[in-house]
Amino acid sequence: MMASSLKDIAGMTGYSVSTVSRALSNAVNVRPAVRRKIAAAARELGYRTSSSRIFLICESLVPSIYYDHAVAPLAQILRSAGYTLELTDRHGVELIEDRSVAGVISMMVFDGLERYWGKQYYTIPLVCINTSAAHFDGICSVMNDDGDGIRRMTEYLIGLGHRKIGIFGWFLWPGSCSGANQYYETRLNVFQQVMRAHGLRDDFIAARSKGDELAALIKPLLDQGVTAFIGNGEDAGLELLYALRVLGRRVPEEVSVMSWMSPQFRCFAWPVLSGVMQNFSEIAANAAKLLLDQIAGVREVRDVIIPPHWISGNSAAAPGKKADTVS
Repeated sequence: MMASSLKDIAGMTGYSVSTVSRALSNAVNVRPAVRRKIAAAARELGYRTSSSRIFLICESLVPSIYYDHAVAPLAQILRSAGYTLELTDRHGVELIEDRSVAGVISMMVFDGLERYWGKQYYTIPLVCINTSAAHFDGICSVMNDDGDGIRRMTEYLIGLGHRKIGIFGWFLWPGSCSGANQYYETRLNVFQQVMRAHGLRDDFIAARSKGDELAALIKPLLDQGVTAFIGNGEDAGLELLYALRVLGRRVPEEVSVMSWMSPQFRCFAWPVLSGVMQNFSEIAANAAKLLLDQIAGVREVRDVIIPPHWISGNSAAAPGKKADTVS
């Protein structure tokens, strides 16, 4: 914005233009109460920085399913709007205090960036992708509809005739389902709700932790008569297929498998996995739109929930039968 906007904020708050400038650039030598008052006035007046830099903050810089399928589309959309996307991990949050930033997109799945944001009283627009920020006022989020995906897989297996269905994933050990990874919690909760609604057991849970031997995790459930598994993570389907092969179980003739899946790994699965996949392109497009709208000063900006894709495969069939491709 032009200098006159700083003067408007100074006039509204009673602070000098230099103090307003320091507060809006997140300088550390501004008292929290002063920062709050200036930030509130800036929001009311629609102040926006002239920077063309947008930060994308990830949990880590280790390659993940999001990089090719969400980050690349994000960068392209923002570039076409005249912005540059800079990638950093959680440690790069502090860089915001030293640089002029137009907006921030967060994929810090297991960290509460929104809490840090509130503490620092940033006026910088923030959009979160698949994080717990969906539960906080004043921060926009784009969320995969985890409940929809797990419900559809569970209902499909029940419709095939399965009555003992297990769920497998990293996140299911007791006490692990909490706000920072609420999408895992949602998937487990919805699975259990659907099973209970059909009068079926909901406690066939293979809870993975680091170093576990996969076949040993699912064998106790197979011994109890489980005939189908849901992989509750994007790599869980491949792990289930591997573990079942180690145990000598045929998929889907003896055990059916459905899973969340990632685009780059599904092609290596045999049989071809059935299940759901996050709609990464829609997630990216909506995150970019939410952020650009906020930068442009749009006040009425709402959270967006994106249904996952239903993916056809032949890893699921009626108990004891050969699979038809999922329609």
